[in-house]
Amino acid sequence: RARPTSWLYRAKKFVARNKLVAGAATAAVLSLVIGAGVAGWQAHEARIDQRRAEQVKAFLASIFVDIDPNYGQGARVPASAILLKASSRIDNEFGADPRLALEVATLVSNGLVETNESKAGREVIEAALKRYESRLSSSDPQLLRARGSELRAHAAQRAYRPRGSA
Repeated sequence: RARPTSWLYRAKKFVARNKLVAGAATAAVLSLVIGAGVAGWQAHEARIDQRRAEQVKAFLASIFVDIDPNYGQGARVPASAILLKASSRIDNEFGADPRLALEVATLVSNGLVETNESKAGREVIEAALKRYESRLSSSDPQLLRARGSELRAHAAQRAYRPRGSA
């Protein structure tokens, strides 16, 4: 006795008779699914980057607010003093995110080197590398930038000789 055809039977017959159309439809659906997945992943990465940017922005704003107004009896506060104070807060504020902590430490270290505080810059970046290097991949771009900053601080410290030293 014959029974009605099932949807699966009909689908198989349709695909067998229309291979090109079925292949194109499958490719289109697959492209949409992959595209949606990539868009979702990029949106997630963008939210992470936005959170990091907001953290750094808040950190930068706070280092200027935290400066003692009586520093030097009303004299200007040197950039190196601001950077040194900032360096002491990196672990507390960014320690949970080793990549971001290393990025901020690299910026602070570079700033210290630029303000002729090479030794302090070297100490900041070496301490950050010691704390965070093991938590990142050896090929991580931020880790590589931090190592470059360490080399730069070492070179600047060797190049700078205070007056009166031999």
